[in-house]
Amino acid sequence: MSRLHEIRKSRNLRITELAQRLNKSPQAVWQQENRGISKINTAEQYAAVLECSPFDILELNNHKENDNA
Repeated sequence: MSRLHEIRKSRNLRITELAQRLNKSPQAVWQQENRGISKINTAEQYAAVLECSPFDILELNNHKENDNA
């Protein structure tokens, strides 16, 4: 579960409600929840609506590490 999902649920918001507040499609919000947010600009947009810090939403360790390292 992504941080975005956890925060959205803690605010008792449905994906459709968050999407409407962001002026995005529910599918776009669903994709962000499943991928996690790794870009600060995107985190800032969501954080403004969810009334939290962008750093609460960012998932910088979401990328797979190189197995050949």
